[in-house]
Amino acid sequence: MTLSPRTALYARVSSDRQAQQNTIASQIATIQTFAVAQGVPIDADLIFADKGSSGTTLARPQLDLLRDKAAAGEIAQILILTPDRLARQYTHQVLLVEECQKLGVTMPFVNRQIAAAPEDQLLLPMQGVIAEYAREKILERYRRGKLHKAHQGHVSVLSGAPSGYGYIPATATDAARYEILDREARIVKRVFHLLVNDHQSIGAIARLLTTEQIPTRRDVGKWERSVVWAMVRNPAYTGQAA
Repeated sequence: MTLSPRTALYARVSSDRQAQQNTIASQIATIQTFAVAQGVPIDADLIFADKGSSGTTLARPQLDLLRDKAAAGEIAQILILTPDRLARQYTHQVLLVEECQKLGVTMPFVNRQIAAAPEDQLLLPMQGVIAEYAREKILERYRRGKLHKAHQGHVSVLSGAPSGYGYIPATATDAARYEILDREARIVKRVFHLLVNDHQSIGAIARLLTTEQIPTRRDVGKWERSVVWAMVRNPAYTGQAA
């Protein structure tokens, strides 16, 4: 027995934080409300949601599954909130929409419905360009903000505390800061001593620390050469960061 094609739903948020704030749930709820109003049922097995997936790449687990379902002829249409939830780059949007069109699958956008007329079809790439521009503006503001904070000496702009230090988050009265972790700091000092004074190679230092069962930061039981290499190349130990 061959099942008739059904309606699927696709939603996406670009960060785990957004997922935790339930923006993915709000997307799904809005689309489901639209589907009910249109009299279109959406089965639970055809709800695809990528949580913490960037819209700048097509390599997304749930999107891949959705495309496979469409290629298998199991889907008649895919409901999506807006074009930027499908993809941030308009070239990706056009690629996915054209792929679905060739398969006979329609892709209505709940908040940005686009008709089949040529004039309306122009809206899709235009919206993609606007979404891409908005993303770049956000990234640029974020970069400028981090640069300003870095010039002010705020450690919060760094990706993480280097070995030997612990990151203390900001409070209502105090800025974020690093605090020395004595156990780790002794290991860092020894690594530099072995490198500079004893002229040991990076690989030899890693093997020595492993042999002596010196605990790593994550306590994985083995010192990798790359970990030691990253430590001795880190400019934070000279008071600089990039």
